[in-house]
Amino acid sequence: MLSFILIFRFSASPHQRFNLAPLLSCLLLLSIPFLSLVIFIWRIHTRGIREHLFAFPRWQAKGFGYSMAGKKIMIVEDENLQLTTLARRLKSAGFEVTAARDGMSAISTARKEQPDLILLDLGLPAGDGFVVLQRLQLLITTSGTPVIVVSSRPTAGNRDQALKAGAIAYFQKPVDFDVLLPAINDALGIVPPNPPTPAPT
Repeated sequence: MLSFILIFRFSASPHQRFNLAPLLSCLLLLSIPFLSLVIFIWRIHTRGIREHLFAFPRWQAKGFGYSMAGKKIMIVEDENLQLTTLARRLKSAGFEVTAARDGMSAISTARKEQPDLILLDLGLPAGDGFVVLQRLQLLITTSGTPVIVVSSRPTAGNRDQALKAGAIAYFQKPVDFDVLLPAINDALGIVPPNPPTPAPT
């Protein structure tokens, strides 16, 4: 359509020519809704409909009274019971949760999901946890993502190695969620409200 108008504009005789400015302005105005629709579809495709539609307003964590702001945590764990239990506790605390069950899928999932924090087991199939940690530090999209190691391996030796590889904290299983949660909040910059002061009796 636009090319036809331009061809007519420059091929027509001086008596047939007309001012294109109003017509081009109308075409530009008509194209704005179409471009907005294209951008909306693209954002849903790249970010997911849930994240796009619920990014604003920022929602409150159920039972905690402070905003998690849609923080996403990725759990890398191959034991099903450990994974489901930890995922349930994190969701109840208001976090969005994604997961990977082996070292290879941990790398690809982290690149795709771009979580705000990663909880990483060390004893993984298809790639040891230390290898995963080193790979995450090398990737541009995940090099700044905080990683907390949650492993059944003894703390001695493994903790220092994990911290040197880029982890920010190390917890040995079984881990107390009430101890783990403050470390997660601290890494994400989430400040829980002060508990209410009991009324004097």
